[in-house]
Amino acid sequence: MHIRPIALILFLLMTSCALKEEAELVMPASPARLFVEGYLVPGEPIRLSLIRTSSFQEDLSLQLVWNAHVELMLPDTVIRLQNIFYKDKVSGKMVNYASPYRLPAILPEDSVRLRIITVNNADTLYAATETVAPVVITDWVFNGTQIRLSFTNGPDARHRFYGVYLEYELAGQTIRKSEYYDYSLSSEPELSIRLDVPDGKQPYRIILYRITPDNYHFQRALQQASRSNVDPFEPPVVLPSNVQGGQGIFTYSTQDTLVIE
Repeated sequence: MHIRPIALILFLLMTSCALKEEAELVMPASPARLFVEGYLVPGEPIRLSLIRTSSFQEDLSLQLVWNAHVELMLPDTVIRLQNIFYKDKVSGKMVNYASPYRLPAILPEDSVRLRIITVNNADTLYAATETVAPVVITDWVFNGTQIRLSFTNGPDARHRFYGVYLEYELAGQTIRKSEYYDYSLSSEPELSIRLDVPDGKQPYRIILYRITPDNYHFQRALQQASRSNVDPFEPPVVLPSNVQGGQGIFTYSTQDTLVIE
């Protein structure tokens, strides 16, 4: 999928399933196709977004897809997702498939699979994600304008991709930022990340994520696509996908939360 800086709109990512403020998804005007977003986090609700994109001249229509058969295949059970509609009042992010169950912790060597069959067997989509080790913030330092997070590095290269979400209030508005880090070439047992923040704007809410390589490359491509949508000199972006039969991302992450008050 190529992202170009014409005829684009921003689709709001689903709530509570990814880093809280990823770069917003930029979709191109292209033939109708299915797009999936599923972000699995242990202890969090199981939620998924399924849409169909349709191009009309230079406008792009996003249609939520209902009544599909959606199965999440864990190592020891299969969970059927049901139709719901949830739109976060603050972020506007949407989800249209969910389960009442919260995702259990899954061993790092296991995987999770997804199967989607639309009405009348019109479309079949498959996806799979590896799992990643738990992540723990081991220490932090705040000097008034910068926060330094320390955490244990992953056991091998595929467990060394990270995301950080930062939230605080500024001038009556909620500021949300996310950044992504590739430490796959680092063998250091302990890592640290520094976050610049405005002075005196506490509390700060920080979530550290360990993410899959697929998710890292997907989110970085979204960030680059956002820049391409603003700057006409930015080259088109190829949006990676790990969904067979459609486009999108299906992935697993672990997280640890810090609140500085």
